[in-house]
Amino acid sequence: MIEQFEVRRSGHVESRLSTAEPSDLADGQIRCSVDRFAYTANNITYAVAGDFLRYWQFFPTLDGDAEWGVIPVWGFADVAETRAENVEVGDRLYGYFPPATEVVMTPTAVSSARLMDGSEHRSSLPPQYNFYRRVSADAGNDHDAATALLAPLHLTSYSIADALRRTSRHGADSVVIVSASSKTSLGLAYALRHGDDDLVRERPARVVGLTSVRNVDFVEGTEMYDEVCTYDDIASLDVDPIVVVDMAGNSAVGAAIVDRFGEQLRWWMAVGITHWDAGAGVGDTVPPDRREMFFAPSVLGTIIEELGIAEFEDRTQRFLAGSAAATFEWMEVDDRTGLLALEEVHPAVCDGSYPASSGLMISL
Repeated sequence: MIEQFEVRRSGHVESRLSTAEPSDLADGQIRCSVDRFAYTANNITYAVAGDFLRYWQFFPTLDGDAEWGVIPVWGFADVAETRAENVEVGDRLYGYFPPATEVVMTPTAVSSARLMDGSEHRSSLPPQYNFYRRVSADAGNDHDAATALLAPLHLTSYSIADALRRTSRHGADSVVIVSASSKTSLGLAYALRHGDDDLVRERPARVVGLTSVRNVDFVEGTEMYDEVCTYDDIASLDVDPIVVVDMAGNSAVGAAIVDRFGEQLRWWMAVGITHWDAGAGVGDTVPPDRREMFFAPSVLGTIIEELGIAEFEDRTQRFLAGSAAATFEWMEVDDRTGLLALEEVHPAVCDGSYPASSGLMISL
């Protein structure tokens, strides 16, 4: 029996555990048993942007009900059955999976290092999400947690830092990061202050983290930011001109920043929607000629084209090793077992009450 965690697309706090009988494999398909995956605020962004960025398209619901959707997760799975060439039972894969006990895929572009899911319903989706890395089953839980929890988020951090470098931060002296407690924000702060030579050659004068009163002690304790400010104290900031990297999408916070900085706000990068319940993004709050919707897969694709896949992987793996080591100085892994455990903790991840200092891993 297949079991899958699904959410209502119109109100993704509501969830259900759906079940179905497994289908027989067709020629060329594999059945993967999902083993372990991460669940973070980034997954909630997938739900909020599910229609706009087509995240709902990756994995269908078990009963085909379009009112419900499947939030993709990053994690590991083992091949349990195969009718595909060059893929064996027991092979272990890292990549994009449904929060489910199993998933059927159609491997293409198979090599010793990776493969792609060539399922028809995924063919028009960003290829970075369709690639799976072939990994060792002997890496261990700590490696699994670092990879699933941090690699997807910190690759986004890396791509943002690279985009800021390429544009010389649009002439801004300082970078203000909204929702500073998120793991992507902390990865970006690391990239701007401690990343490789290419990223920090022109280090910003200050990296400022904006956060809630509830999280200010935690954010300060990470020592990733030059300055930490609460949302209530935005008017007191003295760091202009600035470029904003917005992980929150909170219209009230956007208005406060625009009121404080005016023309000294040089650029606004909208990345995430961690404050999805506090407004529908910055909208017209930020002048349209000074804002962009940032989509990491597009930027990473450009970097890969310029560097080649080998050099890209070498640089990013070195960066991820450093950012993971820094993160594990303050983050504790919260291991839970079963999709019921995910359903129980899902509301806390949605409303932001899940501790910022923890990294949630679900094992099946």
